[in-house]
Amino acid sequence: LDFGIAKLIGGLDEDHTGLTTTGVRLYTPGYAAPEQLRGDAVGTATDIYALGALLYELICGARPYDVASGSPADWERAVLAADPLPPSRVMPRASGGRSIPRAWRADLDAIVLKALRREPEQRYASVADLAADVRALREGRPVGARRGSRRYRLDRFLRRNALAVGALAAVALALLVGLGAAVWQARLAAAE
Repeated sequence: LDFGIAKLIGGLDEDHTGLTTTGVRLYTPGYAAPEQLRGDAVGTATDIYALGALLYELICGARPYDVASGSPADWERAVLAADPLPPSRVMPRASGGRSIPRAWRADLDAIVLKALRREPEQRYASVADLAADVRALREGRPVGARRGSRRYRLDRFLRRNALAVGALAAVALALLVGLGAAVWQARLAAAE
């Protein structure tokens, strides 16, 4: 939980009733989910949030929230009140002068921002779901985080199968041209 900060999930058994507890909340500023900051129950959604913050930082070279002072109170205010900018508006050019492909940007924004949603129930249900969307992005398939229309799904299909679709279009065009030439020749023959 929160990449190494552990807490007891189940109830205490009789042998451990003397454990000392404190009111201190343990978290890493910049990666803590809103529910951690509020002192609410944490779970898988908390880890999803931290993964989303890490993914945002890997893509953009900056954390999701711009907090000048870096104090825990400022982090809490930013996470609880502000929405992060979409990564496509923040990301610098990648190393080697290459940038993230334009076709990926809207999908990447949807994936990262879904992982960083303030409400835990609106984030990915599991790490596997987040990983599946990242895999779908890399493979050119539609991502689940983005509510895609038929046009979006068709666009992803055409991009993924451009060679096959191009070959099929060329064959269809050749057939149409051949059919047109045959009809034209038939009319000429009938006229003679």
